[in-house]
Amino acid sequence: MLTASLAAPRICEFSPIPNIASIITSAPLQSLFASAGEKSLTGIEHSSARASITAVSLVTLSRLVPHKQIEHAMDTLARLPGDVVLDVIGSGWWEDELREYAQTSGVVDRVSFHGQVTEDYKHALLARAAVHLMPSRKEGWGLAVMEAAQHGVPTIGYRTAGGLRDSVVDGETGLLADSPAELTELTARLLADPALARRLGQAARKRAEGFSWAQTGARFEELLTAAARATPRRG
Repeated sequence: MLTASLAAPRICEFSPIPNIASIITSAPLQSLFASAGEKSLTGIEHSSARASITAVSLVTLSRLVPHKQIEHAMDTLARLPGDVVLDVIGSGWWEDELREYAQTSGVVDRVSFHGQVTEDYKHALLARAAVHLMPSRKEGWGLAVMEAAQHGVPTIGYRTAGGLRDSVVDGETGLLADSPAELTELTARLLADPALARRLGQAARKRAEGFSWAQTGARFEELLTAAARATPRRG
């Protein structure tokens, strides 16, 4: 059995992009998982070894529905060394199928399904990740890309997903794959080249600083104002 879902006020993947300084505290990572009645990260059943602080962590932040293709992230995990683990953040009606897929793929002890989580928990998981995987078949933009980028974590996803070509600058803030095999290849490449991962992550963080709800609201207001001024008045 995998990690039990954790209760939270809302689905984490739809939460606003916060000011990162207001989210990440000076508390140790371990304490975030042990606070507010949540289970300790190292005390979750017998699969706790996969989530140790020393493990190399991949992360997905997504609704658990078929077109998000979380199976591809698990396929990638299965082809990587055993000290690499996968944190799956989010919930959805496809979760039971994903849990079964983890079993049949032989990675059940290396995957943690965290479900809906608090903001602190979500950002702690993102912050400790080496790579954020987004193997979705389609994306309008990819808010999770920016949330991971706030922590200097680069994203690897599919070029054909649409919006990821906008949210991920290929070769600068992350990497875009053209096939499941390349998704695995690029993930292995970043894990084997910390300097490259660091460079991509730093560029991703810098780019993410240009996105906030305040800035988005201000730009939207400018567009509405310009449209209103350009509209002829009747009468």
